[in-house]
Amino acid sequence: VNPALFGDHKVRTVAYWSTSNGVQGCYNLLCPGFVLTSHTHTVGAELLATSVYGSYQIALELLIYRFFFLIYIIQDPKTGDWWVQEDNLIGGKVTIGYWPNQLFGSLNTVATMVEFGGLAYSPPNVPPPTMGSGHFEPPSFLHTSFVANVRFLDSSGYYTWEPVDVPFVDQSDKCYESKFLGNTGGHTGFASMFGGPGGASCM
Repeated sequence: VNPALFGDHKVRTVAYWSTSNGVQGCYNLLCPGFVLTSHTHTVGAELLATSVYGSYQIALELLIYRFFFLIYIIQDPKTGDWWVQEDNLIGGKVTIGYWPNQLFGSLNTVATMVEFGGLAYSPPNVPPPTMGSGHFEPPSFLHTSFVANVRFLDSSGYYTWEPVDVPFVDQSDKCYESKFLGNTGGHTGFASMFGGPGGASCM
């Protein structure tokens, strides 16, 4: 939800990139960077179905990978680009697009760190917004926002790495909380929860 960027309060997918050498990127397709390849999916699209607090949950299953690892599945030059794929559970896997490896430094060969969780922002002197559902009630997947079934691909393209001993950071513990739950079993697997109410009391 980003009124400043989209001019509304709708829930949307967002892709943002920047580099560690000072090159400032952008959101979605607002500057050269992310290359859209799908005719049916895009970044910045409104999510028509959203979760209901205490009831059913809507989840997106996303995969970010280097095409170099998967060229034995999809014939493509060894570009080393970073691709985004969605499994919408109904229409199957959809490749949305990619970030060209030329945008990055060391990331054009390997990722050395992965972060997952929630992010909230407000301009100076503006109350922080709600993050997620606005509630933090671990380990309740029906009430708290989450990232679940976290897995990593190795250099051969197989899910062999699982997150362990994950440090977590609450940069504003007056407003928001986060917790890594470890392996929760079932379809949620390794999961992390986050959220909080925001508001003037957090300033």
